[in-house]
Amino acid sequence: MTSVFRSLLLGLALSAGLAAAEDLASLGEQIRRSPVTSAKDGLFRQLAVESIVTGQREAGLQFLGDFIGLGFRKDPDRKPNSSQQDLLAYAADATVLLVLVERHAPNVAFRRDVLEWLTEDESRYQLVLNTVSEDDDWGGMMAILNRLYDHDPKQRDEYFRLILAMAVVWDQPRPPLHHQMGGKALPYQPDIEARYDYFRDLYDAKRSEMPYGDLSVTALTFVVDLPLPLSELAWVRQNEAPRAWEKKYTEIVYSDARLNGKIYQWPNGPYTMAAIQEQGGICVDQAYYALVCARAWGLPSFIFTGEGRRGPHAWFGYMKDKTKWEMDVGRYTYDKYATGHAIDPQSNQPMSDHYVEFTCDRSLGYSRYRVAARYGRLAQVLASLGYDAAARQAAERSIDAAPLYEFAWTVLEALLAKDKATRELCDLLDRKANVFRKYADVVASVRQRQAELLRQLGEGDRADRMIDRNARQMGRDRDDLARFLNNEQIKAAYEKGDYEEAMKRFEDLLKDQREEGQKIFGLMEDYLALAKETKRNEEAVRFLKRYVDSLRNLYGTAPSNERLFLGILAKAYEQAGDQRNLQRTQKKLEDLR
Repeated sequence: MTSVFRSLLLGLALSAGLAAAEDLASLGEQIRRSPVTSAKDGLFRQLAVESIVTGQREAGLQFLGDFIGLGFRKDPDRKPNSSQQDLLAYAADATVLLVLVERHAPNVAFRRDVLEWLTEDESRYQLVLNTVSEDDDWGGMMAILNRLYDHDPKQRDEYFRLILAMAVVWDQPRPPLHHQMGGKALPYQPDIEARYDYFRDLYDAKRSEMPYGDLSVTALTFVVDLPLPLSELAWVRQNEAPRAWEKKYTEIVYSDARLNGKIYQWPNGPYTMAAIQEQGGICVDQAYYALVCARAWGLPSFIFTGEGRRGPHAWFGYMKDKTKWEMDVGRYTYDKYATGHAIDPQSNQPMSDHYVEFTCDRSLGYSRYRVAARYGRLAQVLASLGYDAAARQAAERSIDAAPLYEFAWTVLEALLAKDKATRELCDLLDRKANVFRKYADVVASVRQRQAELLRQLGEGDRADRMIDRNARQMGRDRDDLARFLNNEQIKAAYEKGDYEEAMKRFEDLLKDQREEGQKIFGLMEDYLALAKETKRNEEAVRFLKRYVDSLRNLYGTAPSNERLFLGILAKAYEQAGDQRNLQRTQKKLEDLR
């Protein structure tokens, strides 16, 4: 086994002399004698289970690394044919499972019966590998799998996807669905078995809004994440019919009094669905109400929050049918909420609505992504062993199966970066941007990375033209990405020491973003920070005086606006040491209070 395998597959201290258990040795011998039959009969899966249950994970990894390396001893640059790749993929899958366990669950006691259930056929095994991640609490996840395995021996096979979704969501404490409940969120218990029974019975009775057969594990995670008492779900079933999902948002009467009084936290006693229906609420309450209604009826849904031209807002998204998602219920066109964020129930991390769409699109084409994921894992393991040519071949096969499977692209990028193949990496990123052109978030990140590489190649002008072109294109619908790309240009100029260019680019960005309402005030603060850092404070004052006048023409001179405008100018004067204008501006601010 190579040192590369040790270092990149988590630095495991593997010993060639490690004695494996008798059963593990027997499985290894069977695989050596007849690898193709062993793959077909599931012996690689069995070897992984045996290695985990008996605590012989290192010995299992040693065997798998040696097995994969057999075909590369004479020629490390060899490219296996299609059949050989398929065989190696079985060994790679077992390797990845063992590595995940070694990294994230070294002290977890795994039950043989549950592990064998999770891996008893290839389809279920692939589903597990494609679902579990480094974000999961493996101890908590396995505890839930054990409990539900014991709880429902009759239907656990049929509702395996539901069980897996429950395990990867409820393995960690649940964050609240939003943070404006006024400290009045209802206490609840995880009640894993009862929650599972609720959704299983709903789907089993075919009373859910979305048939269980149409839902992937990913989609189901956006159903079972309901950190509130089960009595609230029962209330929904009794009081809200499963239809007209757009109206679930708008039927909650908007409280103008709370908005005008800037009462953004819930003020009306316990935060229950019945209270929201009776009292009304602001946008976050409308989105919460719609989400709980949808999830209680078994329909995947999201709350999105974002910053619009007039400030923060919340809206609602849901799975419309098995081929389409609706992401914009309650999203106001005028306010240009280019980006919203939801919480990923599995990782508890924010994800943009555009990435949610990407994730959900992937879940709709699960069979293609399952194939792509398998060859992506093979590419990762081959790269870790140092068989780069075969790794690139496997990654390309993954991309052929599902071009939007991002992990395989990441493996290719890492291989080229390791070889310092900067030009080839630039070309790969250009190809990736074209493949992901529907997903502007991905494209923006790719173009930013590509620009960095072009500058390393001495092609800064080409990098600038590419970023400017993409920023203009994205700025029509995605002002957030236009800001991101322009900020990269500002950063590049700053790092070169061309402070005049950095300031000019920032001023151009502010002009382009002039119509983005409250969003621009954060940009002006950043502009002033750059001016202070580069000692160009007088220049900043001259620009901001003209710029604020243009904002007054655009937005008017209402007291609420003037306080913001004068606050920015006061900070600019203070940085420039202009005490006379600072005092005048402060006096105007006082007069507005």
